[in-house]
Amino acid sequence: MRFSSFLPSSYSTLFIRALSICTMCHTFPVIYRKSGQNSTCSKSWIHFTCFILSLLNELFHILMFLEWLYAQESEQPLWKSIMMFYFLGCYGFVFVTKFILAWRQDETKELIERAVELEKLSSKSHPTRVRVTPVLICVMFLLTSTTLPFVMSFLAFIRPCMPPFFSMGLLECKSWSSVGGASVSLRVGIALFELITLFTSLANAVTIGLVGLVVYPPVVEEMWIDLVDRELKNSASLYSTAIKYRIVQSMSNLHGSVMRKPFMSMIVGGVMMVEITSLYLVISSIHEMPPPVAIFFIVMVMDFFVVIHLLFKALCRPYLASVEFVNRAKMKKRGKWFDKYLKSCVPLELSMGGGCFFDRLTSFVIWKFCVDQVVN
Repeated sequence: MRFSSFLPSSYSTLFIRALSICTMCHTFPVIYRKSGQNSTCSKSWIHFTCFILSLLNELFHILMFLEWLYAQESEQPLWKSIMMFYFLGCYGFVFVTKFILAWRQDETKELIERAVELEKLSSKSHPTRVRVTPVLICVMFLLTSTTLPFVMSFLAFIRPCMPPFFSMGLLECKSWSSVGGASVSLRVGIALFELITLFTSLANAVTIGLVGLVVYPPVVEEMWIDLVDRELKNSASLYSTAIKYRIVQSMSNLHGSVMRKPFMSMIVGGVMMVEITSLYLVISSIHEMPPPVAIFFIVMVMDFFVVIHLLFKALCRPYLASVEFVNRAKMKKRGKWFDKYLKSCVPLELSMGGGCFFDRLTSFVIWKFCVDQVVN
């Protein structure tokens, strides 16, 4: 049996299912549904209330981490302080990201809808060839977002005084290994609350941000460029085919609008922070950490290694495909109008912020920076 038989028939089948699972709790500014009837928090008071409550929950965790760092004793192990900064950064990142996307909720909703529509148009004109890498990234984060919260909720039950659990700020915790005098029923309640918190905040926010908003649109952009490139080779009408490039330019502009500063810069910085911190703790302090905590950081190292080497590398594919398309179009026999038109067909660059964009070497440069920080 060929491996391709396990791949979905289209990207939208998998990506929309992942987004619908991750947004079903109404804690993200946009709700995506398999039916296509998507909605934003500004259209429903129930959705808006759930979204605000999720922000307040994340803000409470941020304040709790800050209070612990302010009151910590100097003899605390280094790995504990690093771990607190890690979770402070994660919750802070999710809080700010959700606030930004709430401000851009209409653009965020339209981005996925346009991507799905463009993929359907591409499939009608030419059979879709689903690549393994985007599917692998989507499945990996979907599994992580659904399994990791259960593991962490079990840890909250047996050790409610450990971060990132809110109970560490409410119980009489003498150490991270104690239960703070909590009864079994109270610890069950804490575990359920943390299961909901981790599923709706950290895990789902990362999955939605990286899978839905970062991976899926460039995949569809590359599909459309390949379609236009095929038609350019075979079509008798050079002009009508080349004009279709405007469609993917519009899609790329919308993607850039959603990911504009500071969103993409935060994603790149957040990925580097998670990889550097997790890798450092696994290398330097794995023998000191409780096994569940060590497993958590090992999973983070592997997940974000994939993000850097597969996801970030895949983000340059629309840029490379658009450059090749323009170069092939320039080799065709054409008139003055077409020459002027090609000058407006700029490459599809996804900005990283600071005047940089994703190219072939981006993932290598980011990984080298992460390793250098851990070593030094």
